[in-house]
Amino acid sequence: MKTRDRRERRYSPGRVLLCLFTFCVLGLTGCTGCGQHPEPSTPIASPTQTPDGQQHDDRGHPAAEQLSITKSAAPADTDTFCNSIVFPETPPHRPHGHYVLKESPFPMRDVIRNNPHLFRVDENGDWYPIYGEKVRRLEQLQLDGSSMPVAVYDKKTAEILAEGLEPLPAALFVLAIGGLQQEAKRLLDIAREANPDDFDTLSYWCGMNKDDKPVEVEAVRRRLLEMRPESVGALFGLATHLVDHHPEPREAIPYLEKVYHLNPRWPGAIYVLGCAYFTLGDYEKALRYFQASERFTGPTDGTSLYIPVIKRELAKKRAH
Repeated sequence: MKTRDRRERRYSPGRVLLCLFTFCVLGLTGCTGCGQHPEPSTPIASPTQTPDGQQHDDRGHPAAEQLSITKSAAPADTDTFCNSIVFPETPPHRPHGHYVLKESPFPMRDVIRNNPHLFRVDENGDWYPIYGEKVRRLEQLQLDGSSMPVAVYDKKTAEILAEGLEPLPAALFVLAIGGLQQEAKRLLDIAREANPDDFDTLSYWCGMNKDDKPVEVEAVRRRLLEMRPESVGALFGLATHLVDHHPEPREAIPYLEKVYHLNPRWPGAIYVLGCAYFTLGDYEKALRYFQASERFTGPTDGTSLYIPVIKRELAKKRAH
């Protein structure tokens, strides 16, 4: 049974913001900041700390248009793509090490833009759920359902939030306000069945099901890329899925390189290239791309994990 005080914490501002952030990145499989990958998949020994790869989507960093940039120095060996990377002269990061553009490289979703009664968009392009009568009804549900089983309580919560809404905006609203992932998945399944060719619906569906249905999600992400070959979201989504779920994610590399060329001020693709080469066992290249990523972002949780591990492995290799 869920007690009343536990339910009341469900709608605290911090929980709502966390749920909102989680859903904002679902259709993108990466953040609008450093693009940090969630965790390394590696056969080598690594620290117990895991990189916090989906936590770099804060706003308030220096705007991209304020950055002065410089061409990267050529590495010792020839790597044409790495040689083409353009860095800021000074890493534009705050003490927590995050980096983000003033404007996201991912365009605002139509479902957000077309539902101003549900979501407000600030001057930076971030969106937030609008609290209204439905939230007041949830407060009453908390009082009336103090001894209600969790599953029943969650279902009633989702019913209140989704009432009168189309399945896709309902899924966003249910997750942003209530944090109910299973109910949001159910609504996204309904939305996908009703609109099987809608780009936004398929993107959000992939984000919510990437770990539960990786084979099906990969097929859908390939379809999204066919629908919009120049879409940063489609390219980055497929690439990160390949790095996450394939032991040999070499196919992801040209997709990530294209993401960088489409958005050269955004370092997300550079970081995930490091992850891809790490998974492939090419530690020299992985190190180079993680270090390149740090020239944009400063040290992050991910680079602080990967780089020492790589250096240890390279030292072992040289010792032999």
